[in-house]
Amino acid sequence: MIRKTLIAALFITICSFYPQNLQAQESPVVVELFTSQSCSSCPAADKALAELVRENKNIIALSCHVTYWNHLRWKDTLSKPECSRRQREYAIALGNGKRVYTPQMVVNGENGFVGSHRKEAKKAIANAGSITPISLSKQDSKTLMADLPELPAKLYRLISFGYKNNHTENIKGGENGGKILRSTNAVVYAGPAESWDGSAKMKGIMIPNNNDIDGVIVLVQSAQTGTVVSAGQILLN
Repeated sequence: MIRKTLIAALFITICSFYPQNLQAQESPVVVELFTSQSCSSCPAADKALAELVRENKNIIALSCHVTYWNHLRWKDTLSKPECSRRQREYAIALGNGKRVYTPQMVVNGENGFVGSHRKEAKKAIANAGSITPISLSKQDSKTLMADLPELPAKLYRLISFGYKNNHTENIKGGENGGKILRSTNAVVYAGPAESWDGSAKMKGIMIPNNNDIDGVIVLVQSAQTGTVVSAGQILLN
């Protein structure tokens, strides 16, 4: 009787521990939305990204606001040249030549589609390849430590982004004039790309001196294809 009780207790312990362990090691999925406050088609995609983040705890999301619609009677307050440049790089890598558009979602750097298409987004997330998590910790007020995992020996690019968790903007002109738009994990800082050979190491990452930053996301991408192979995220507040 005692032996049966012990076996049952052990089984319960294993069953209760194993799923939690799996969840803790679940591969993240990186979803980037290229959007603009000046584009009338973008609010639907902004809402779609917020919905996807609420439904999927493993999503690492970035709203990257581009600059090329700023002539439409409203200058996007979040627009950054780095976002426009990043989208152009994806256009080439994904075989779109120089064609860019908003809204566009890119999943794990290898699957791009219209950002407001929820069904396509959910399918892309469900079918996304496995990427390796990066553990990030705050060393001091100016520095993060990234525990970079060992990856196959290749050339990679490591990029860090500072983001504002939820940004609200009252749009006063242009195609979205009169609307209040909300952006999830809006990029307010994009660091320079750094080369990395895939060897495991601890790396210090500067925390941008910007009061709008709620957290930092670190992405590692193939230098050849742009595919995201490793990613991490940390809230600072």
